[in-house]
Amino acid sequence: MHLFATSKDILFIVLAASSAFLTFFFCWMLFYLIMSFHQVYKMTKDARQIVDDAGKTVRLFKEKVENSASYLLLIGEGMKKIIEFMKEREEKKESKNS
Repeated sequence: MHLFATSKDILFIVLAASSAFLTFFFCWMLFYLIMSFHQVYKMTKDARQIVDDAGKTVRLFKEKVENSASYLLLIGEGMKKIIEFMKEREEKKESKNS
């Protein structure tokens, strides 16, 4: 019994080898496609984390500025009172000296 009895046998062997090669190629291509999607998923996740961290930093900076602004208003009012007090004191000294 020979392996290649007719040309039909050769055709079937070639078709079987071709389908095996195509199956291997599609599996290999599918593996790389899935790995590419996985890397895109990781990059998207990392980018989302960076954006979230940047948002948290901006919110923290905004809160610090708002808190500092309220303290600066109080300090400004205090400085205004001190300056007014010093002016009144100088005016009293000048009026006594005159």
